[in-house]
Amino acid sequence: MAADGEHSPTNRTNLPSGLVTFMFTDIVNSTAMKRKMPGETSGRRQMAFHEKFKEPHEAIIRKQVSEHEGVIVEGTGDGFFIVFAAAEALIEKCGYHRRDEELADAKKAILGE
Repeated sequence: MAADGEHSPTNRTNLPSGLVTFMFTDIVNSTAMKRKMPGETSGRRQMAFHEKFKEPHEAIIRKQVSEHEGVIVEGTGDGFFIVFAAAEALIEKCGYHRRDEELADAKKAILGE
């Protein structure tokens, strides 16, 4: 994952201090999803997964983290390690992301659920 300057793992000056809340995200079943994506090669299936799931997931996470006093510490493949200055911000962020019906519906369609 290419991190921007604000969230770069090497730029740790903007991390909150004191009592903080950590959050780890992950796209559940991403390996199975990648296998079921359209494409004749694994590289094309990987590209399709990035376009359909990973890029929208990253955009949502980055937007919500910046709006809720969070800092992305590091990208972890298809997830993130994030730190929040306040637990309330984390709860608000999680609640928003769980309501993201479009990604959830697309994931169900790919996995045949």
